[in-house]
Amino acid sequence: AYHFDGNAIGQYFKDVCIKFGVTIIDAEVEDTIFDENENLKDVKLTNGETIQSDLWIDSTGFSRALMGKTKNKWISFKDNLPVNSAIPFSTDINSNNVRFETLAETMNSGWLWQIPLHERHGCGYVYCDGFQSYDESVSELNNKFKKDIEPIKHIKFDCGRYENTWYKNIVSIGLSSHFLEPLQATSIHIAIFTATHLVLHSLKDKESIQSQSTIKLFNKM
Repeated sequence: AYHFDGNAIGQYFKDVCIKFGVTIIDAEVEDTIFDENENLKDVKLTNGETIQSDLWIDSTGFSRALMGKTKNKWISFKDNLPVNSAIPFSTDINSNNVRFETLAETMNSGWLWQIPLHERHGCGYVYCDGFQSYDESVSELNNKFKKDIEPIKHIKFDCGRYENTWYKNIVSIGLSSHFLEPLQATSIHIAIFTATHLVLHSLKDKESIQSQSTIKLFNKM
């Protein structure tokens, strides 16, 4: 497996996209406007622009800025995957304590990951808040590491997936379409497969955007 610097690889792909003529608009989604058939027509941005398109790709992660406004059904996996919270943090790293492998370890109400990076260990506690609170989870980490850890953020999530990855004229790719757990390397594979299958097999012409048989086959795949 490879560990990437997320910010650096994001900038790399941005440069590649610009090279091939992609227009970069740095703004957030402020509002979405749908027609009578629930197709997304307009997206209003915080910079004052309104964008129109025949097909939309939602890769906005947990915010699900486009698909989250539709009637597409969310299928929850919480009966089988009860964890719903994560506390990411980091610890120091040096040549005496580094292990060149990812550690996954059982905790009281979930599990802990530790990933060795160049200058730190990237860590996180994945737990279920139905069994213990955020403060209790932080206290458990402090006791384990014998020091006060500094949480980067508190992430809340619902394990599950949308019933349809392609719904009306919106296609969800990545975390905007599904989520299992924070160390889900398979998620990267699914995102690559979804994008590749969409471009190489589904979008053959403009008519394919509205082809129900194409959409049905895509969702089946």
